[in-house]
Amino acid sequence: LIEGQLLIPKGSSSSISFQVPKEFGSFPQESFAVEYNSNKVATVSCPDQSTDNFTISVLDNTLEELNTTFNFLAQLTPDAKSGIINPKTIAYSFYSSEGDVFNDSINYAAKNISAVTTDGGIYTT
Repeated sequence: LIEGQLLIPKGSSSSISFQVPKEFGSFPQESFAVEYNSNKVATVSCPDQSTDNFTISVLDNTLEELNTTFNFLAQLTPDAKSGIINPKTIAYSFYSSEGDVFNDSINYAAKNISAVTTDGGIYTT
C-alpha cells in the first residue's frame, strides 16, 4: 500500500506529479479520486509506464487550504523481490515535480516459503 499526503493551498488549481520508485509496479490502471470531507478535490491519473509518474490534478480552486491523504495498492517488481533474500530494511525515495524528495523504509522480515503465512513486511511510520 502506498500512501500519499496532499496539501492543496487555498485558491490553487494546479497539478503536481510524483514518481514511485522503480522497485514497485502493478499500479492502478484507472484514475481515482482524492477526497476531503467526502468531497472529490483531485484526481490521480494512471502512471506513465516509462517513468512511473502519477499526476494529481486539482479539480477546482479551493476556498480553504486542504490537507488529505490518499492510497493505492502496488507490488514489488519481480527483480525487487528476488533481491530480498535476507531480513533487511530498504529505503525508498519518491520524487515530486516540485523538486521534493520523500524517503520511507520498509523492514522486510524472514519468511519460511514452505509455510502458510500472512503479512509480507513490517512497516514503519
